[in-house]
Amino acid sequence: MLAVVLFGSSVYLGRGEDIDVLIVVNQELNVKQKLRIEHEITSRLQSRYRNITFDVHIVPIQDLQDNIVRGFLAGLALGYKILLDKCSIEDKILRGLEEIAKLDKLVLVNEYGRWNISHYARILLKKKKFERSS
Repeated sequence: MLAVVLFGSSVYLGRGEDIDVLIVVNQELNVKQKLRIEHEITSRLQSRYRNITFDVHIVPIQDLQDNIVRGFLAGLALGYKILLDKCSIEDKILRGLEEIAKLDKLVLVNEYGRWNISHYARILLKKKKFERSS
C-alpha cells in the first residue's frame, strides 16, 4: 500500500452517505483480485465502524493519473484528505488537477449537484500553492 486518501462528499461537504477511500498500490491487479481486496477492506472497515458505509477504490499507481484526469478521481478537485503517503501522492494528485484545470469545463454531476471540476481544480491548486509557500 503506497497511499490512502479520503475523498468524496464526506470530505468536500463534511457529510455524505458514505466515505470514499482511495488506496494506491504498487502493482497491477486483475479485476478478480481488485474486487476481492476491495471487498475485504470494506468488510473490515464496516465491522469496526458499523454506522458508516465505506466505498473502497484500489488503484495501481501507474493508473492514477488517468483516473484523475479521465475518470472517477477527477472529484479529488473538490477536496481530499491524505491519510498515508509513501509515494508523494499529493504531487501526483496536483499534477492531475493541473491537467483538469487546463480544460475549459469538466463537469461532475452527482446527488449533491453539478460541479465544474475544472473550476474547482484551479481553486484547489491556488490553495495548495499558497499553503506550500506559507
